[in-house]
Amino acid sequence: MNKRKFVTIVCLLAISKVFAQTDSLTLSYFYKKVEENSPILKQKQLNVDATALKIRNLGTMFFPSFNLNGQATYQSDVTSLNINLPIQGFTAPKGVDKDQYKLYVEVQQMIYDGGLMKRQKELEASSLTADQKNIEVKLYQLKDQVNQVFFMILMFQEKEKTVLVLKEQLKSNLAQVESAVRNGVQKQVNADLLKAELMKTDQQIIEIKYGRKASYDVLAELTGINLQPSVKLSWPVVATKSPDGKRPEYGLVEVQQARLIAMSKLTQTDRMPKLAAFAQVGYAKPGLNMLKNEFEGYYILGAKLSWNIFDWGNAARKQQVYSIQQKSLDTEKESLDRGFKLMAINQENLIQQYEELLKQDAEIMQLRQSISMSYLSQMNNGVLTSSEYINQLTAETQAKINADIHQLQLLQAKVNYAQIMGAN
Repeated sequence: MNKRKFVTIVCLLAISKVFAQTDSLTLSYFYKKVEENSPILKQKQLNVDATALKIRNLGTMFFPSFNLNGQATYQSDVTSLNINLPIQGFTAPKGVDKDQYKLYVEVQQMIYDGGLMKRQKELEASSLTADQKNIEVKLYQLKDQVNQVFFMILMFQEKEKTVLVLKEQLKSNLAQVESAVRNGVQKQVNADLLKAELMKTDQQIIEIKYGRKASYDVLAELTGINLQPSVKLSWPVVATKSPDGKRPEYGLVEVQQARLIAMSKLTQTDRMPKLAAFAQVGYAKPGLNMLKNEFEGYYILGAKLSWNIFDWGNAARKQQVYSIQQKSLDTEKESLDRGFKLMAINQENLIQQYEELLKQDAEIMQLRQSISMSYLSQMNNGVLTSSEYINQLTAETQAKINADIHQLQLLQAKVNYAQIMGAN
């Protein structure tokens, strides 16, 4: 990114109280409040709570499991002994019934899971980080809305100052002209023209009042604080400093890549051998002795090994998917670079534009002020009409308003550039 010497970022000074001694609020204060007031912020704690429950559930994988099972069946055939030779002292057992019953409790204890629980916990933690970073991106984007409203209020604030100065000038000039009219030096029409222009400034003040109120209402809704029209906003303090921040969108891409790595490790672990011990205690007909046709209790102790040695390439294909998704995130990062670079270039050019306009504004205001003073003198001497003087005074006022607007636009462009570059 090209960093020319005119490029600056805004150092937003934090304030410790809601109202400063000058009853003015800073841009950084509204940044803080818009985040605190955003419903999105509540999702952070909800995500933490949900992940904590998921990890807690995963921790029970090494807890013994208890299952109660029951079964009743009817078979088409059963085990039997066909012995026809009569042997003294030997009685052949009867065949078991075709209806059989079993009720048992089985306890299973995981001994070795191949690292599955550890990988699943890592994946949950990685998913939480990605979710939290996504919220940070959304909260950061709220600053753009605050900027628009904040600078709109500043423009109304500066325009009101200029119009009030104009009003005082008109009142002073009207008093002089009315005096001249009474002495027969000026015509009544000149006083009437000044009165009409004075009423026009009152209309402008009304427009500013309600325009500013609407902007304050929007800002209050965004931040959740009660803003009175008497509260003034402070111009952001600007210092020449190279941007050293980082957009949260880049952080989101990074944690998404980390999540894919965690998913890849989990896929590899899922195929590892697993060993568990189990015990079964039950009551059945027949029991473990299949030739004993009666209900009896029994128990079984043992160990169980499971290992998915062949999965038809499923794990390999999953790894390929993760690799493709990683490349997709790399592409997204390149897209972010391009998008923010274009936005920064636009703001850099706006900064240059407003700086050049402000240089001319200073000259224009000086000329307009000089011309207005000359016109005022000629009007007082009866050489010019009030209409001609009013036109020139309006031009001088508009030049002052244009200079204020350009100054604020320059400042806003610098703030926007700072945010594009990731300044906090």
